[in-house]
Amino acid sequence: MTKELEEALLKVKDKNTTLFITCRNSIPKQKIKDLLTEIQEEYNKVQEQFDCIWNKKSKDDYERYKLQEFSTMQQQLGFFIGKLEELLEEK
Repeated sequence: MTKELEEALLKVKDKNTTLFITCRNSIPKQKIKDLLTEIQEEYNKVQEQFDCIWNKKSKDDYERYKLQEFSTMQQQLGFFIGKLEELLEEK
């Protein structure tokens, strides 16, 4: 083989290796969309539970604790939703 051909083959091999590693380490957009949908559904469930307790006229200590817990969960889920949406927007 000529030296030029060997160099060209090495470049192709390097590009293929880089592409393979990149593909192996990437997450398909559909998987992110599915995860986003799953988290959004969980967020909606927490919101429903929060609303149910919030709309009660009198709340005991346990219910106040649950409201705080649901509020924290909503913040965390909202953070993850935002991050996943950012990933989908990146090109």
